[in-house]
Amino acid sequence: MVWASVATAFFAGAALRAAPTTALANGIPSQPLAEALIRYAHETGLQVVYVSGLVRNQRSTEVPAGLAPQAALGRLLEGTGLHFQFVNARLVRIITAPSGTGAVAVAGADTPPAATEEVLITAHRSEAPENRIPVSLTVWTEEGMEVAGVRSTADIAAYTPGVEFDHYPEFGAGYSTNIAIRGINSNSGSTVGLYVDDTPLPATSGWGAGQNGGYGRAFPLTFDLERVEVLRGPQGTSFGSHAMGGVIRYISKLPDLESYEGQVHSEVSTTERGAPSYEAGAAAGGPIVADYLGFRASAWYRKEGGYVDRVDPFTGATVEADSNSSQSSVVRGALTLAPSQALHITPSLTYQDVRPHDTSSFFAHLSDPAVGILRNGKLLRQPDEDAYYLASLKISATVGVAELTAVTSYFDRHLTALTDLTNRGYGFGSPYGDEYPIAYGNAISKTTDVSERTFSQELRLSSAQPGSRLRWTMGVFYSHGHNRRAETRVAGPIPPRIAADGFNGVLESESQLAGFGEAALSLGKHLTASAGVRSTHFAYDSFQYAGGPANDGVPHGLRVMDSRQMVTPRFGLDYQVNGDTLVYGSVSSGAEPGGFNAATGGCAGLYPFFFGPDSLWSYEVGAKSAVLDNRAQLSVSVFHMSWRDKQQALYAAPQPALESVPTLCAYTANLGTAASDGVEASAQALIGSHLTAALGVAYVDARYTQTVRSGNAVSVTSGDAIGALPLVPSPLTLSGTLDYRFPVGADITANLYLADYFHPRNPGPFYSDNPESPAYALGRRPDPSVNVLNLRGALSWSHLELAMYLDNALDAGPTLSLRNECTQCKIFYATTLRPRTLGLAATWRF
Repeated sequence: MVWASVATAFFAGAALRAAPTTALANGIPSQPLAEALIRYAHETGLQVVYVSGLVRNQRSTEVPAGLAPQAALGRLLEGTGLHFQFVNARLVRIITAPSGTGAVAVAGADTPPAATEEVLITAHRSEAPENRIPVSLTVWTEEGMEVAGVRSTADIAAYTPGVEFDHYPEFGAGYSTNIAIRGINSNSGSTVGLYVDDTPLPATSGWGAGQNGGYGRAFPLTFDLERVEVLRGPQGTSFGSHAMGGVIRYISKLPDLESYEGQVHSEVSTTERGAPSYEAGAAAGGPIVADYLGFRASAWYRKEGGYVDRVDPFTGATVEADSNSSQSSVVRGALTLAPSQALHITPSLTYQDVRPHDTSSFFAHLSDPAVGILRNGKLLRQPDEDAYYLASLKISATVGVAELTAVTSYFDRHLTALTDLTNRGYGFGSPYGDEYPIAYGNAISKTTDVSERTFSQELRLSSAQPGSRLRWTMGVFYSHGHNRRAETRVAGPIPPRIAADGFNGVLESESQLAGFGEAALSLGKHLTASAGVRSTHFAYDSFQYAGGPANDGVPHGLRVMDSRQMVTPRFGLDYQVNGDTLVYGSVSSGAEPGGFNAATGGCAGLYPFFFGPDSLWSYEVGAKSAVLDNRAQLSVSVFHMSWRDKQQALYAAPQPALESVPTLCAYTANLGTAASDGVEASAQALIGSHLTAALGVAYVDARYTQTVRSGNAVSVTSGDAIGALPLVPSPLTLSGTLDYRFPVGADITANLYLADYFHPRNPGPFYSDNPESPAYALGRRPDPSVNVLNLRGALSWSHLELAMYLDNALDAGPTLSLRNECTQCKIFYATTLRPRTLGLAATWRF
């Protein structure tokens, strides 16, 4: 299934090849069974699927050349206790042999096919099947992402219940972003941990929060990933800070030491009332020296056509049609050196570059998204470029009865963006209001330049005996980062009645040192108790500077330093009713580091320079079960999360200054409490032999539980929904998919896929609806209900798959993220879904 927590394992790119009848051209030596099955798939062209745990610690029997495919597979499985079942002419399933028989099963045998196959995941830094992991999670496999058209974190969030992804439409081409899980929301998206394999990607809460803290994070693209794991709920014990709401892990494909595998992919699509898009990618991996040195390399590029026109705000004439196009590329490379079976050394390097040509937001008063009229009336094009390098060295070694893992990483990111501030309310003398310019010479630009450089290292030791009564992990983590943000504002040749020119920035370094440990003890045949704790010392040293007419005309600087200790424990109790059903309960904690408030111009001195960490406790019970002879998988979890010392955005009136823009000084303070309550459930089932259906639902009620005042004004009221309009997560998210696969010939397979995703409107109430709040904004509102229907059909034979897809098939055009640049500004901006898009894709696997 696309989003389901378990999925089919496809090997060696042979999933689309017909079952041959000719004998094996090459023999298969005795080796680990998983690697032998990959080699067998290459030799025969068969698709091989199995439950991952069946082959662990198994070794194959040598298979000589010249055997027929069925005889070869029977020989390969000798002594393993496993046998095989041909589901159809091209699909063979490895299953446990019935007691007392070694017979080969054929299509239609008594053993039914499963709804889905297990995928081993590493949610708690130890490998285990998903149905044994006591966490609410969703796993996206490579095939699942391909079928659903997932290319980015925004797609992952849109199609995963309980996850929200937004960007601030008035700020440039989308570099200001926000991501939240279970309604645990912040203005900088720093409550969700992002990991590429074992490397954390930096979050922003530690430097320049308040009005300047949400410039965005680096979100990995998804081409040639093995899978993406979405873990819901606090993960502070295993993954540290910035994991209060959950963690998203991007798991790369590792180099193969045994066999070669790869793919070439191309795609072209056209968007209604927009420009065409196209992409191309290639990936390959295999042994350089068999069993000793292997490689994996991939490259991908996409040019995405725009669908928002930039127009002249004075005449309405089109300046640039479909201006919100973008280019994305990612290149990955990795080597694995295995001097012995007990030691693996894997260096890797990833480069990613995302370049939106212009913002995807449009002027609400110039547009009508319901009929496809989308117009952006900014005087300036607002491009940005967000690029990063991630270098990593992972060393894994078996040391006695333990596994030693050392991961050293260096992350280097550079972002530049141009923002058009003209419509912020400087006052140009227009009869329509202060936000409206009267000539192109009124243009005011802000250039933002951001760099992040972070070195991190983790050393952990884990028990190497999965079946033992006591399983444990312990380790240390260290990171040190140097961050810089510089902003420059420049007014056009026709100055407004106030001065807008100015500059400001932040130079900051931050470090973390953490120790962690977790243990799970079996208390009998079915019951397991677990506990863990992580202690983190977080420190930062920042220097803020500002100058120019807009900042009182006098250059000035401010240094802020702080350090804090955060402790995040976790406790769990799991009951494995049988091999198919797990019931669990957990109590866990999460914390987010503190930071400092950027204070320039008339805002200087109005609020504290820094704020401390916030934290929450989560209480969760859940169950996972396979029923109907494994033809259906069910999962449900219920949770309550209590948030204290919440990092709350507050507002203060600015001091009289040269800049008289009608706005407020935003800052962050530790005030108030909040709670998030909800339920998550999923079900997937095999209906007949060819149709798989899945349904996912998440309901989250996230609210402030304490009224907070700022001076004489009410900032938030108890009962208000968490979040600032319009960036408030939908309380209910639903996803449903139908996946129908069937043979249409001896060597051709067809696949029909339908997916529907529904997000209803958040009913509130919201603090920015309260006239007593300084953040009161009459025109802002939550997003309306959103429903997206995607369709896909594919034909597969030999090495090739050809697919046609129709995204947003109903051409839904809701007005999303409706927002103005200040609470009293009259110009509103919004975004919408990409209009109906028809595409063709081809994939050649080898």
